[in-house]
Amino acid sequence: MNQKQKDFLKITLIIIFAILILISIVKCFLKTEIHISNLPNKEIYFNSTGKELVVGKSKNGIAKLKQKLEPGIYILYYDENPSERWYATMRIKKSVQEVKLTFKKHILPHTKKRLNLEDKFEDVELGNHSWRYSIYNDKNNEIFYRTELNFSLRGKRANGKYSYTAKWWLDMNGSIKGKDQITMTADENKTITIFQDKLHKVEVTLNTSGNTATFEINSILTEYIQEKKKKL
Repeated sequence: MNQKQKDFLKITLIIIFAILILISIVKCFLKTEIHISNLPNKEIYFNSTGKELVVGKSKNGIAKLKQKLEPGIYILYYDENPSERWYATMRIKKSVQEVKLTFKKHILPHTKKRLNLEDKFEDVELGNHSWRYSIYNDKNNEIFYRTELNFSLRGKRANGKYSYTAKWWLDMNGSIKGKDQITMTADENKTITIFQDKLHKVEVTLNTSGNTATFEINSILTEYIQEKKKKL
């Protein structure tokens, strides 16, 4: 190889090296603009951090994300009430893009039954009531639950006074977690937690007033439990 060829090779290598450096610089300064569509009019949060999703003003149903996010998969949610949460998966890639969110409803166990002794019924038998639901933990893993509840509510009147007895058991993922009973007179209200983990709790409430008693099972997401503690 003569000197002229050697010089040409050096120049070529220098040009290639300069192009690679330029590409790296461009990548460093290139910003990923994320435009989100199908946004509900709700306060939306990142599941793993609990931080609120911040977007600009919506135009034609599309809003620009104001937060800087690395490429990856994010789980978002908003709540309708303490036992109903809507989740969506947001996938972020490099370069300018539009992300369409699709939220899906996750309903936790809740039901209510009322007994009125003036209706000439002495008891209420619900039988078995089951739910299948899921909640995401802070690692964005979806935790599945299979719950079955059986309860009965019986009331009676003697010497002008009312009394009520509720019995129940709760099967959580194939294991009995709550089995108990309670007897109350009129004008009482008691709530008992029958299951709790890091994501939610399940509780039963018996409310009695005169000739009427109401039995409820409710579920509460952990965030609501924490907020309630802060206010106490």
